[in-house]
Amino acid sequence: MLCEISSWSGNNFFLTWMILSLIALVVLIVFSTVIFYHYYVKITFEKWLQKSNPKYPPAVGVRTEIILMLKGLLSATFCPALTLYLMGRQKLHGYCGVGEYGWGYLVISFFIIWLSTDFFEFFYHRMGHTIDTCWNIH
Repeated sequence: MLCEISSWSGNNFFLTWMILSLIALVVLIVFSTVIFYHYYVKITFEKWLQKSNPKYPPAVGVRTEIILMLKGLLSATFCPALTLYLMGRQKLHGYCGVGEYGWGYLVISFFIIWLSTDFFEFFYHRMGHTIDTCWNIH
């Protein structure tokens, strides 16, 4: 799908980056809305007891989180867009499609990358809630 986005955009780096960022933003908004609704709108006493931060965040804190989230989103989509751009210019050789490795390789690779990334993000986020120095950034 990413290779098709790059060729559809005419191998334009900025356009590919913005398309990937828009897709990521939509996904992020959907997931954030569902989680916010579950934990702040439909709150129960049992859910509140399990929260690591039992206070409602101040408006300034929410604004800072949104700005950091958008910066992170643009940073997260920069490298894939750059890779697709360089592949289109024949500067990199990437892997598009099923090809010689087959579906099994793709499925196993997906789960390995997904679980590794998820663990890293969980650990990084957890440090923000448990270590005072990291909380300043979080």
